[in-house]
Amino acid sequence: MLRADDSQWAVSAAGRTIFERFSEAPYPYASRANGHQYECKTYDLAGHYNDSTVGIFVPAGFTPSSQGVSFIVHFHGWKNHVTRLFDYYKMREQVAASHVNAILIVPQGPYDAPDSDFGRLEHEPGAFSMLLHRIAGFLMEQHVIPAHTINNIVLSAHSGGYGGLSGSLKIGGLPNKITDVLLFDSAYGKLDGFSNWLASGPHRRLITLFTDDTLSGNVQLLSMIQKTPVVSRVIMRKDLSPNLLHKPAQPSSTPPTCRTTKQCRNTITLRCFSPQALCRASRHEPKRNTGPHVCCHRRGADLADPQNDERATIRDRHHVVTAGHLSGHRGWDYGRRARHHAR
Repeated sequence: MLRADDSQWAVSAAGRTIFERFSEAPYPYASRANGHQYECKTYDLAGHYNDSTVGIFVPAGFTPSSQGVSFIVHFHGWKNHVTRLFDYYKMREQVAASHVNAILIVPQGPYDAPDSDFGRLEHEPGAFSMLLHRIAGFLMEQHVIPAHTINNIVLSAHSGGYGGLSGSLKIGGLPNKITDVLLFDSAYGKLDGFSNWLASGPHRRLITLFTDDTLSGNVQLLSMIQKTPVVSRVIMRKDLSPNLLHKPAQPSSTPPTCRTTKQCRNTITLRCFSPQALCRASRHEPKRNTGPHVCCHRRGADLADPQNDERATIRDRHHVVTAGHLSGHRGWDYGRRARHHAR
């Protein structure tokens, strides 16, 4: 039996990485059995929809727990592949620097193709759950974790990754395990998956950072959310504070109010998603503009003053952040193809 320090794992100062193939991965899948056509070019099955790779990163500071494991799952955008994402966008370094006790999972979608279809994770009921449980079992076999119980999940998507993320929320089978959703210029479609998930349970937060490419989609998403009990707050970019994106590393002295009889579960501290950390993924600093930046939604009381309260984002409330006009901002997976419109 292979162990996490065997040759299959690439070890760096940030942690350990492996690129493994799983039959539960997005592809190959029937939705692209005949490939895909875009702008008179054909992207065939063999070259673009036959890779079942999933990238897995275990940060050096990860502490295994018999209580289970938490995951960060990222859905990449157009014209990309998993091995490039890890290096070009410094995903390992971001997760390691965040000190989040979670494992990063990046499934391969369309391989270097201008396509937003995410195969079985978008279309097949329960596929997301099956993939994560399969990965948890693999990590147990590799002696990375002692138990395959899945605790909390954070989902993120860049641009064309919206289909896989929305599908995972709607039919993936683990909606109550997902605590946070982060969209990086990704509100192109399937918006009901985001708004319905946000409004359907406690302890949930949505953050969407966008440029002009997805301005209309984010306006539509905002209007859908405003029809629910989720409270909203709009923030300009110049007023954005990292505290709006952070969740408390330790529980507050006042226990959160649960909306169910079940005990409130802990949430993942998203320190890696601060504006500074997001910008570190880019080779360029963001331009200093003052366009619209953040809109927060959550059910319950107004947000605390982020200047005076490290716990400005409360764990037991719905919470969405809509950020806009980040010219020059790449974010987690925001690369050179930002102007290639994913549909």
